[in-house]
Amino acid sequence: MSNKFGILGHNISYSLSPKIYAYWFDKYNIESRYDLIDVAEINPAIIRDYKGFNITKPYKEKILPLLKGLSVETHLIKAVNLVVDGVGYNTDYLGLLDSYKYYNIETLGKNILILGAGGAARAVVYSLKDAKSNIFIYNRTPEKVDKIIADFKDLNVQQYKENIHPDIIFNATTLTFAEILVQAGLKNNDKTIYYDLNYYHNKSGEQIDGLYMLLSQATYNFEKFFGILPQVNQQLINHIKS
Repeated sequence: MSNKFGILGHNISYSLSPKIYAYWFDKYNIESRYDLIDVAEINPAIIRDYKGFNITKPYKEKILPLLKGLSVETHLIKAVNLVVDGVGYNTDYLGLLDSYKYYNIETLGKNILILGAGGAARAVVYSLKDAKSNIFIYNRTPEKVDKIIADFKDLNVQQYKENIHPDIIFNATTLTFAEILVQAGLKNNDKTIYYDLNYYHNKSGEQIDGLYMLLSQATYNFEKFFGILPQVNQQLINHIKS
């Protein structure tokens, strides 16, 4: 197995991950490479060819059967965003927890609506496991929500109900907030916190986006790869935004 690293996905030319890792390679004087692995289907050889890689859409769940092992959190989340030596991990939820602190988001006892029922939505649910929140999930396929409810039976997870008033709405779909809110029949509310997990949607700063979460989860991935835990600071944020 080589010492190559990268990010695996499809139609991911927008990915900021190569820029993030190039920044840290330079900062820590690491001679390595980080590839954009954009493929139409997963080739098992990728797992052998790369010492470690990150995973984004649409493979966070599809890659599970190809891995030789899973970390504790992935047994519930059932999606991975990191593979090291053939073992799958999920650091998305750690990035979420860090972002709650960064943005001063209080999740304890709140009404929380998650739009979507894929791997990203599951990571949000897992990040709320100690928050004692009322978690509602909207998805066009209710059966997917039922599966999350069953998997997280110790949490108060329910199908979306039209009469709820969410304190926080997470967009865990690939649609924009404008698109998914219309689809779900929701209206904007000034008192609601809107958190879009995508970092390429929010061009105007109207809601919280996934950039800080992306940078934070990347620090944990970098630590798995190289044994160094970088810090997310304003210098890094400015560099990535430039």
